[in-house]
Amino acid sequence: MALTSTTDQEAEQRWAAARGLAEGVPDPHLPGRRRRLFTLLLAILVIGWISGAALAFLLPQPTSASSDTETGAFTGKQVVGYVLAAVGFVIGIVSFIWMKRTGRYITRWRQAISPLNRRERKWVIKQLRGKITPDPSKMDILLTIAKQSRATTEGVIPLWAAPALMTVGLAIASDVDMLRWLHLLTAGLLTMAAVLMAVEYRRWGTFIDKHDNAPHTASTALGR
Repeated sequence: MALTSTTDQEAEQRWAAARGLAEGVPDPHLPGRRRRLFTLLLAILVIGWISGAALAFLLPQPTSASSDTETGAFTGKQVVGYVLAAVGFVIGIVSFIWMKRTGRYITRWRQAISPLNRRERKWVIKQLRGKITPDPSKMDILLTIAKQSRATTEGVIPLWAAPALMTVGLAIASDVDMLRWLHLLTAGLLTMAAVLMAVEYRRWGTFIDKHDNAPHTASTALGR
């Protein structure tokens, strides 16, 4: 099924920008996409901080304290929990450095798919997943998007393990039941997201193996 929006001038400009990014040439709308992404991230941080502050006031505090707590000493489970959280933090730092040094870090606004609108992105994803026949005229863009997504996933999955491990550690250390379950729920959602990314990673690899005759590596056509 052809994508009808590709016939208008704006769509042609978006696809031209996507092809340019695939070839390593930034388009003039890149600063705007970067600004919108930073605004979104700032909004998420502010909402998270407000939510955390509200939970701190609303959640019930432990009514009883053990002798260890009264003397300021950590209990056994708190030590285990904080150690796990610290390990998760270290994994996050090391994973981010590894992503940068190995080229498995592609900023959102530099990805070849970023100039496309929502409908076009869905159309691209369907092709990468093998649900529809790929458009030969856009095969170079599709392959670049698949390679960029695959390389980014290789870097994100270990980085994703960091907050999951940290939330599990905080759940173990917490004395508040509701807070403990919130941490475990967050860890479960992060794990589920990692599994979904692994499934997509395999699909992208299948698409590349099927349609790319040239050798492909994590650093091929990443458009960093």
